[in-house]
Amino acid sequence: VGEESAVTEEVKESMRDSGLYHVLSISGLHMSLAVGLMYITVRFLLSLYMPLALRLPVKKIAAAIGLLSALAYLLLAGYPVPAVRSFVMVGCVMVAVLFDRRGISLYSLAWAATLILLVQPEALVGASFQLSFAATLAIIALYERYGGLLYTPGRGIARTFGMYFIGLMCTSLAATFATTPLVIYHFNRFTLWGIAANILMVPLASFWIMPAAVLAFLAMPF
Repeated sequence: VGEESAVTEEVKESMRDSGLYHVLSISGLHMSLAVGLMYITVRFLLSLYMPLALRLPVKKIAAAIGLLSALAYLLLAGYPVPAVRSFVMVGCVMVAVLFDRRGISLYSLAWAATLILLVQPEALVGASFQLSFAATLAIIALYERYGGLLYTPGRGIARTFGMYFIGLMCTSLAATFATTPLVIYHFNRFTLWGIAANILMVPLASFWIMPAAVLAFLAMPF
């Protein structure tokens, strides 16, 4: 939820130097994992009971609950600009599921920017707004143009893993190129090892660290 008091200044400095500080800020990674976990869990549980699964739109019910969980997570995180952007974009995905449409596109990013600037026009000149939207814009534009070359149906497991890491590399490269001028302007630093660090860190964060954190959170009452 954005609480960083337990992270030492030395660790923060190392993460800034390696281009990994975005992992600490509430962003699309956190929001998508929180909502995705709720969406998958609800859809799985509803699908276990066959009469219910055959009569009700299980996928759309899960999307509606996922949308509510995104709002709850935003309230917990306290409305930082990257979290609001992530919420609007994840919300567009869930609403798209409800209406059988495609959710992730430059339109959803434009809606996020419009809503934020209507409420907080001063956010435009802030580093959080500029870095968050620049990185996301570059990534979505890259995948709208070239995503079909990376993700094609009917490939084997080895090719799937290979394409995944190539996709990670392209994602990190696009985000780094888009944000480097802004990082130099706002923070007077350039992260030389950012691409390599993100290629190593993002799979760990997505498949191990974040799910483990969610499990730890769920286990707290026990």
